[in-house]
Amino acid sequence: MATIIGVGTEAKLADDKGRMPGLSKALFIDGAGGVIGGVASGSGQTVFVESATGVGEGARTGLASAVTGLFFAACLFFTPLTAIVPTEVASAALVVIGAMMMQNARHV
Repeated sequence: MATIIGVGTEAKLADDKGRMPGLSKALFIDGAGGVIGGVASGSGQTVFVESATGVGEGARTGLASAVTGLFFAACLFFTPLTAIVPTEVASAALVVIGAMMMQNARHV
Protein backbone atom coordinates (compact mmCIF):
# COMPACT_ATOMS: atom_id res chain seq x y z
CA MET A 1 0.00 0.00 0.00
CA ALA A 2 2.90 2.33 0.70
CA THR A 3 4.15 1.90 -2.85
CA ILE A 4 0.73 2.75 -4.24
CA ILE A 5 0.55 5.92 -2.17
CA GLY A 6 4.13 6.85 -3.02
CA VAL A 7 3.61 6.38 -6.75
CA GLY A 8 0.26 8.18 -6.64
CA THR A 9 1.79 11.12 -4.80
CA GLU A 10 4.67 11.27 -7.28
CA ALA A 11 2.14 11.26 -10.15
CA LYS A 12 0.14 13.98 -8.36
CA LEU A 13 -2.96 11.77 -8.26
CA ALA A 14 -3.69 12.38 -4.56
CA ASP A 15 -6.13 15.08 -3.48
CA ASP A 16 -5.43 17.84 -0.93
CA LYS A 17 -5.87 15.46 2.01
CA GLY A 18 -3.61 12.81 0.52
CA ARG A 19 -6.44 10.47 -0.49
CA MET A 20 -6.11 8.47 -3.68
CA PRO A 21 -9.13 8.20 -5.99
CA GLY A 22 -9.62 4.64 -7.20
CA LEU A 23 -7.50 3.17 -4.40
CA SER A 24 -9.69 0.06 -4.16
CA LYS A 25 -9.00 -0.78 -7.82
CA ALA A 26 -5.27 -0.34 -7.30
CA LEU A 27 -5.35 -2.55 -4.20
CA PHE A 28 -7.25 -5.22 -6.14
CA ILE A 29 -4.59 -5.22 -8.86
CA ASP A 30 -1.86 -5.30 -6.21
CA GLY A 31 -3.48 -8.32 -4.58
CA ALA A 32 -3.94 -10.07 -7.91
CA GLY A 33 -0.30 -9.38 -8.77
CA GLY A 34 0.77 -10.86 -5.45
CA VAL A 35 -1.25 -14.01 -6.05
CA ILE A 36 -0.04 -14.41 -9.63
CA GLY A 37 3.53 -13.70 -8.55
CA GLY A 38 3.27 -16.37 -5.88
CA VAL A 39 1.86 -18.94 -8.27
CA ALA A 40 4.56 -18.14 -10.83
CA SER A 41 7.31 -18.06 -8.16
CA GLY A 42 7.93 -14.41 -8.93
CA SER A 43 7.97 -11.26 -6.90
CA GLY A 44 4.58 -9.65 -6.40
CA GLN A 45 6.06 -6.31 -5.38
CA THR A 46 7.06 -5.50 -8.95
CA VAL A 47 3.45 -4.73 -9.86
CA PHE A 48 3.77 -1.13 -8.70
CA VAL A 49 7.51 -0.72 -8.34
CA GLU A 50 7.97 -0.96 -12.10
CA SER A 51 5.19 1.59 -12.55
CA ALA A 52 7.02 3.95 -10.20
CA THR A 53 9.87 4.26 -12.66
CA GLY A 54 7.52 5.20 -15.47
CA VAL A 55 5.69 7.73 -13.31
CA GLY A 56 8.99 9.26 -12.27
CA GLU A 57 9.76 9.81 -15.95
CA GLY A 58 6.37 11.34 -16.74
CA ALA A 59 4.15 8.38 -17.69
CA ARG A 60 0.51 8.76 -16.67
CA THR A 61 -1.27 6.02 -18.62
CA GLY A 62 -0.96 2.26 -18.72
CA LEU A 63 0.86 2.32 -22.04
CA ALA A 64 4.27 2.68 -20.38
CA SER A 65 3.53 -0.31 -18.15
CA ALA A 66 2.38 -2.39 -21.13
CA VAL A 67 5.56 -1.59 -23.06
CA THR A 68 7.65 -2.40 -20.00
CA GLY A 69 5.85 -5.74 -19.68
CA LEU A 70 6.55 -6.58 -23.30
CA PHE A 71 10.24 -5.82 -22.85
CA PHE A 72 10.37 -7.96 -19.70
CA ALA A 73 8.77 -10.82 -21.64
CA ALA A 74 11.38 -10.41 -24.39
CA CYS A 75 14.13 -10.55 -21.76
CA LEU A 76 13.08 -14.07 -20.77
CA PHE A 77 14.99 -15.38 -23.77
CA PHE A 78 18.20 -13.76 -22.51
CA THR A 79 18.13 -15.00 -18.90
CA PRO A 80 20.83 -17.65 -19.50
CA LEU A 81 23.25 -14.78 -20.19
CA THR A 82 22.93 -13.61 -16.57
CA ALA A 83 25.18 -16.48 -15.52
CA ILE A 84 28.20 -14.62 -16.91
CA VAL A 85 27.60 -11.49 -14.76
CA PRO A 86 29.68 -11.64 -11.56
CA THR A 87 27.83 -11.30 -8.26
CA GLU A 88 29.94 -8.27 -7.34
CA VAL A 89 28.65 -6.33 -10.35
CA ALA A 90 25.03 -7.15 -9.57
CA SER A 91 25.54 -6.20 -5.91
CA ALA A 92 26.92 -2.78 -6.82
CA ALA A 93 23.94 -2.11 -9.08
CA LEU A 94 21.53 -3.06 -6.30
CA VAL A 95 23.26 -0.68 -3.87
CA VAL A 96 22.90 2.20 -6.33
CA ILE A 97 19.23 1.39 -6.96
CA GLY A 98 18.59 1.17 -3.21
CA ALA A 99 20.20 4.57 -2.66
CA MET A 100 18.02 6.07 -5.38
CA MET A 101 14.91 4.57 -3.77
CA MET A 102 15.82 6.08 -0.40
CA GLN A 103 15.51 9.63 -1.77
CA ASN A 104 11.78 9.62 -1.00
CA ALA A 105 12.22 8.13 2.49
CA ARG A 106 12.39 11.63 3.95
CA HIS A 107 8.67 12.01 3.16
CA VAL A 108 7.67 8.97 5.24
